[in-house]
Amino acid sequence: MKPRLRFALTPILATTLLIAPIKPAAASQVDTTFNDIFGIFRQAFEDVRTYVEQTITGVMDSLPGELDGVIHKAVGDLGLVDPNLVRSEIAEELSATLTGDLSQSDTVQAAAETANEIDRQLTRAQVDAVLSQSGQAATRDKITWMENTIGQVQQHADSAQVAVSTQDAIKAMAQQNARQSEVLGAVQSELLQSRQDTQLTNLNLANISQNLDQEARARRLQELGSALDTLQISSQARLF
Repeated sequence: MKPRLRFALTPILATTLLIAPIKPAAASQVDTTFNDIFGIFRQAFEDVRTYVEQTITGVMDSLPGELDGVIHKAVGDLGLVDPNLVRSEIAEELSATLTGDLSQSDTVQAAAETANEIDRQLTRAQVDAVLSQSGQAATRDKITWMENTIGQVQQHADSAQVAVSTQDAIKAMAQQNARQSEVLGAVQSELLQSRQDTQLTNLNLANISQNLDQEARARRLQELGSALDTLQISSQARLF
C-alpha cells in the first residue's frame, strides 16, 4: 500500500469500523474467534477437572462419612474444588460421623488429615495436567497453535500492507485483530493457570506450617505430661 493511500485510509478505517454494520460473514468470523478463546479458557482447566474426578473417588472410598457429596458441592464454575469450603464441610461431616467412635475420637485431626489429602490430590492433578504424557502432548499442541496463529497475524498484516482497496484492507485488519485476540486469550488462560498453581503451592505450605505447629504442640503436651508424671512419682516417693 502506498504511503499516501495509507494515510488517507486511516480516518476511513476508523470511521468504517465504528459505524459499519457487521455482515453475516464477519459476524460468523467474530463468533468463531470468541468461541476459540472461550475454548482456550475451558481447556486450561478441563484436564485438571478430569483428573480430580478420577482420583478423588478412589480417595473417598477409604475415608469415613459421605465425603463424595462434599467434594462435588465444593466444585466452582471452573470445575475446580474450593479447598477452604471442602475443609469446613469435611470437619462438619466427620464430626457427625465419628461422634461416639472411640477409635476415631479426634475428629479435628481426622478432618485435617482428610482435607490435607484432598489438597495433595489437587496438587497432583495440576502436576499431571502438565507433566504427564497427555499433558505434555497438550502443551505441544498449544505451542504449535500459538506458532500458527502468530504466523497468520503476520500474513494478515502483510495483506493489509499490499491491499489495493479499502475493503480488502479492512478485512485483513479485522482478521489480524481476531487472531491477536486469540493469542491474548491464550496468554490470559496461562496466567490464570499460573495463578492457580501459585495458590495451590501456598495452600500446601500453609498445611505444612499447620502440621508443624500441631507436632510442636503435641511435643509440648507430651513433655508436660512426662513432667507431671515425674512430679507425681517423686511426691509419692517422699511419702515412704
